[in-house]
Amino acid sequence: MAKIIIIIALVLSSCAHRSKNFMSQGNTFIKGGSNKDSTWSDSLEFKRASWYKELTLVADVWISDISPQSPFYSWISENGKKKLEQCQQRLLTFSYVLDSSMYPLTSLVSQIEAAGGRKIALSSFKDRLKLHSDYERKSLRLYEFNAFCFNSSTREIIVKLPNFKSLKLNL
Repeated sequence: MAKIIIIIALVLSSCAHRSKNFMSQGNTFIKGGSNKDSTWSDSLEFKRASWYKELTLVADVWISDISPQSPFYSWISENGKKKLEQCQQRLLTFSYVLDSSMYPLTSLVSQIEAAGGRKIALSSFKDRLKLHSDYERKSLRLYEFNAFCFNSSTREIIVKLPNFKSLKLNL
């Protein structure tokens, strides 16, 4: 009986020392929208990666490749569209971190820039998104919005966070 208790104690203690950090990947959507006199039911699809420490979300990244044919493109100002005309690929990102001293958002921006992205301002898109029902429903007010221009087509972004495995996001 004592041997069984010792074996159970060893198994349980070995489980306690394993890392409880994990990641998940999937897709999320912003559904429908409107601009001036037009409305649409199309969705803007984002690749999503989430990092957890135990059951706490510590970081979350959404990345979408928006094309000029998307109805959501109408949310971009004329000045923003001129900037985007020069891009072969246009990425929109939403980034969240629980503690920016441990997981700085600037690190994500630097990683996308290292992959060839150039950060551009699209404040009109964010302003229109703030009026969308998904903005509050998905707590996007907690996220930082960025847009990036790539001169060549990018098929993947590798995201690295301390104490987690590197994650390859296929676009």
